[in-house]
Amino acid sequence: MPEDLRAEHIFDVRPPGTPPPLDALPGVRRVGSPVGHHLRTQYFDTADLALRSRGIVLSRRTGGPDAGWQLDLPGTDGPREHHVEPLGAGDEPVPERFVRMTRARARGRPLEPTAHVDVDGSSTVLYGKKEKVLAEFTDDVIRTQSVYPTQVMEERRTWGIRLVDAPGRLVEAAEAAFRDGADHTAAFQGLVPAPDGPDGSRGPGGRGRRSRVPGPKDPISSVLLAYVRQQAETLLSVDPAVRDDEPDAVHQMRVSARRLRSVLASYKKLVDPGTVARLREDLQWLAAAVGGTRDIEVMRERLRALIAAEPAELLMGPVAQRIEEELGARYTAARGIALEALESDRYFDLLEALDAFVDSPPLGDAAGRKAGKAAARRLEADRGRVERAAAAAQAVAGTGSDQTALHEVRKCAKRLRYTAESVAPVLGEEAQRTAEEAEAIQEVLGEFQDSIVLRQLLRELAVSVFLEGSNAFALGRLHALEQGRAERAREAFATQWKRSHR
Repeated sequence: MPEDLRAEHIFDVRPPGTPPPLDALPGVRRVGSPVGHHLRTQYFDTADLALRSRGIVLSRRTGGPDAGWQLDLPGTDGPREHHVEPLGAGDEPVPERFVRMTRARARGRPLEPTAHVDVDGSSTVLYGKKEKVLAEFTDDVIRTQSVYPTQVMEERRTWGIRLVDAPGRLVEAAEAAFRDGADHTAAFQGLVPAPDGPDGSRGPGGRGRRSRVPGPKDPISSVLLAYVRQQAETLLSVDPAVRDDEPDAVHQMRVSARRLRSVLASYKKLVDPGTVARLREDLQWLAAAVGGTRDIEVMRERLRALIAAEPAELLMGPVAQRIEEELGARYTAARGIALEALESDRYFDLLEALDAFVDSPPLGDAAGRKAGKAAARRLEADRGRVERAAAAAQAVAGTGSDQTALHEVRKCAKRLRYTAESVAPVLGEEAQRTAEEAEAIQEVLGEFQDSIVLRQLLRELAVSVFLEGSNAFALGRLHALEQGRAERAREAFATQWKRSHR
């Protein structure tokens, strides 16, 4: 919405509502002729107003300077997001981009008209010296008709002053001049009602609003709920980007799902175990369903870099083409699995379950303990998990079992990192430092794990090429380079562990 419409000051008019002389307002030298207008805003939502309950406004506007489809979304950590699409020929469906952007928040339900607002009135320009436009006066009759949850019709008359290039005292003078025929209301955002909907009612849950940062004296449950709320909102906000196949979107969604799954495990003694088990199972499914494309992208980028660095005489045969064809086919299949998951009832039920967990958490007695001490104990417990896993990995170093052991260290390091992130508002620098150290371990062992997966792909391709009677030398060389990367990662972990352990 243009910023000038948001600056409009609205006054509800009492009958008969005759406007005072506008040329008496400060600085006004001339009053233009009234120009009539008809504006219509049609609102779209699900039948149960799922968008409105999450602070989302989807509308189609005709007439006026901001005609078009408009979508207002709550910002994750800042102001609301505003998106615009042009109008069609009339009675067109909701633009596909807006459908994708609201799909997860609407839980897959169809979008349909839920209300409309008609504005009939006139606009009058107020001029100052040298014909400078100071402001615009509007005299409107606004008719609102809601369809859901019940049919309601309302009518009101308003006067408005929209400042263009005038001092704020003009509004104060207008309020004084309008006092006999109008009641001043709160600032009115153009044609958009409060994010809760055309009838001004409040949606449930207050979703989409920023929550208070927990402190040491708050219950430990507030730490868990704040983190779950933040990550659940991240899932929703990144959903449209995953559907549009934008770079890094799948990675963000998968990491958010893993963060949720991890902290639910770390804080499982605070809440109902059955609820935690179901949520963790569904989050694991989601991360796996959408994460296939990310794994393929990582392999593709790595192999492209390896091939680009190889001398031409060592790249025997169409190695790059064969790899691109294989990974391209795998990516297409993985993308299909991801999109199918995002349209499934299981996904939408998971989002509903996360909302329910935050709005009505199934807390146990331990959830009421003070966050300061409880957070420190939780962090120490997950640090102990990493230490035990690292000791087990060192015990089998150099054997065939160390791959599994190092993978377990990485999983424990991720859990420690996410726990540290969750308690950072309470424990401060200690938690932040722990999160950074755990991330460093996670990253270096991620290199090790990526190399294992990539070598498996290269071996499969080499076998296929060999059976076709072609030269698999280049694929074997790439495999050897990846084996060297794994060895360097293993050594880097040993160094990193000694440093962080101290």
